[in-house]
Amino acid sequence: MEPPAIEKQTTVNHLLRVHPDSRAIFDFFHIDPQKDGDFSLEEVAWYRGLDEETLRFVLVQSLGQKLPPPP
Repeated sequence: MEPPAIEKQTTVNHLLRVHPDSRAIFDFFHIDPQKDGDFSLEEVAWYRGLDEETLRFVLVQSLGQKLPPPP
């Protein structure tokens, strides 16, 4: 069974539960799970002034996941 794709609606907390190693990536991008945990990757990227696709790409590459197919 393949791991689920990391989608832009995935919350920081959910990703940390499924992939505890993602903490290092969030730390690198100054994303604080205590403050930002309930927000989606899309919302956190917007709030932090990051490109959401880049954030997801880094997570995918680091965690060995996949991006969802385009709509």
